[in-house]
Amino acid sequence: MDKSRSMENFRLSCSEQEFRETKALSYSKIASYDKDGPISLITKKDLDGKSYIIFGKLVDDMLLSPQNLYKYKINNYNGELPSGSISEIINKCVDFINKTGEQLTDEIILEFFAQKDFYKTWKPATKVAAVWKYKDYLDFILQNKDSILITPFMWTTAEKIVETIKTSPKTQQWFNLLEGQEGFNQVDLITDYNGSKVKGAFDRLVVDHVNKTFQIIDLKTGSVKSDEFVDQFWKFRYWIQATLYYKMLEEIIKDDDQYQDYEILDFVFVYMPSTGATIPTVLTVEKDRISAFENGFYIGRSEYKQKGLKQLIKEIEWHYESQIFDVSYDFINKEGCYIINDKQVRGEDE
Repeated sequence: MDKSRSMENFRLSCSEQEFRETKALSYSKIASYDKDGPISLITKKDLDGKSYIIFGKLVDDMLLSPQNLYKYKINNYNGELPSGSISEIINKCVDFINKTGEQLTDEIILEFFAQKDFYKTWKPATKVAAVWKYKDYLDFILQNKDSILITPFMWTTAEKIVETIKTSPKTQQWFNLLEGQEGFNQVDLITDYNGSKVKGAFDRLVVDHVNKTFQIIDLKTGSVKSDEFVDQFWKFRYWIQATLYYKMLEEIIKDDDQYQDYEILDFVFVYMPSTGATIPTVLTVEKDRISAFENGFYIGRSEYKQKGLKQLIKEIEWHYESQIFDVSYDFINKEGCYIINDKQVRGEDE
């Protein structure tokens, strides 16, 4: 293998902390804006400790970064476990203690209930008691603060999912590489796109030096059935991720003489439900759709044109610059005036 043709020649080297802290726009930020509007640009979703996030990360690490598996520990706590909502409050308490070193008080507990907007009809004393009831569990979590706690079921299910992906005829080609191919996992990249700084973390990038191709593979896990993932593609705006990552890779290699004759293949999503499945779901985004996703597109026979990646980023940059987050870019552009005409409403014969 010619080592000079390694990804290290053209990837932007950055630490994990730098990648997290950069102000560059990410797929998740753009998708949240498209789904929830400008208010999403100044609010942060608290996903820490969510079991589905932990499980997805476990599968990623088991398949792509096994060196990280030391972080996980089987949860062997034998006492009574709190409900999901109380567990989230306890996780907030643990974070508070770990970050501040201060003692947990009733006032802090009530503050976390208010932040989460949980059990609004409960009396303060009831809320506090609901947390202190699980003091042993809270202490157990604190003792294991440096580990990611998982259940035995999560571990064995992740193992089965990884084995399925590695051995399935539809997906093994991206993980059992041939001579002349290189595979890169968890590739963190920051680059420019259409005048804006953007970032992305490629789960898997396969470089084929024989056929001179690149291919990006993104792994997804979730609660929906295998045949429902196509709906998730639209619901979670995965088209934004595919387009952004494709254009980022295109931007990175365009000025590198070593890769001028390399082709970027179709973007691929590989999905497995968190309960496991006999075969993975493979959703391919054909590369000739990238332009439509960039510049605006129609879904099926709909006459409504969806905003493309370029327009969404333009609007986000405008909101940040203007510091207007309570109304939309479209509202300001229309000066608050709307018209209901034949484009919105048509009669039977029109």
